Amino acid sequence: EHDVTQALKNIFRTIPGQKILNPYFGLNLAHYCFEPVNSVTADHIARTILIEAPQQDTRINIKHLTVIGDPDTNRYEIEFVLTLPDVGKGLLNIKGILNSDGFTTE
Repeated sequence: EHDVTQALKNIFRTIPGQKILNPYFGLNLAHYCFEPVNSVTADHIARTILIEAPQQDTRINIKHLTVIGDPDTNRYEIEFVLTLPDVGKGLLNIKGILNSDGFTTE
């Protein structure tokens, strides 16, 4: 569980091109925090995560994803439910905050 959570943090925090040996690694989600905080941007974030995160790490199997923008604090609350059949646990819930500083889990 810890390894998958850490992998997600690394993927979300890394800007593509930042890792020289793997230039396609990362999603650079923080750039969305400089766009209007609304449901459209939240949808873009969710689509990016759903499409690209499993390509970055094959252990990431997203069963449910919620992205909610909070314009008052200029951040997004992100909640995942992942399936982890390979590690003997059915579901893993991860909640975190995406803001201009990056992604942090609660």
